Amino acid sequence: FFSTFCLLILINGSNFIDGLNGLLVGYYFLISIIFFQLDFINFLNIENNDLLFFSMILLILFFFNIFEKSFMGDTGAYILSFFYGFLLINIYIKYQIFSPFFVILLLWYPCFENLFSILRKFQLRKSPIKPDSNHLHHLLFYYLKKKYKLKNVFANNYGSLIVLFYNLIIFSFSVQNVSNTQYQIILLILNILIYCYFYSKLFAFKYKFKI
Repeated sequence: FFSTFCLLILINGSNFIDGLNGLLVGYYFLISIIFFQLDFINFLNIENNDLLFFSMILLILFFFNIFEKSFMGDTGAYILSFFYGFLLINIYIKYQIFSPFFVILLLWYPCFENLFSILRKFQLRKSPIKPDSNHLHHLLFYYLKKKYKLKNVFANNYGSLIVLFYNLIIFSFSVQNVSNTQYQIILLILNILIYCYFYSKLFAFKYKFKI
């Protein structure tokens, strides 16, 4: 039940982050890199070449998405999030070679984006299922567009690359000690604090600018 609940949070959150070009597919491509770096392929019932082929497709889709030649849509978000979420949960359950919080850290961004959105809307007395444009990537897009007078496509792509680069840094730290739960929890808490700090700054910029 808990795993199903987590997958639903991940799937919905992945659909949220598909608001910027390349963000969704780029995020899961980063997770693919982690799979190869930690030799997770040895614990999966799939061929190494199959995962490599799938990862290359993600990279190609990333560039097509960046240049607005293709879009993932709901179906792409659902497939990617379920596939990677299922693989990570399955590896942990069968082998327990790393801390469960390492899995949470790899999937933290779409999951926290979803949970934060629900809490934010409850605080504002809005329906949690009602869409809005106040997710972190939306606010970052708005900031880049207004602050630096960028065209939509450039603000969109730069925003996506900034978020991906940040997550690449976090993943780089997380793989240093995948079995240390305390270490992973500290990184996760740090992530949440950084997210909340920049969210508050970007949110204030957007609505102060409008006034």
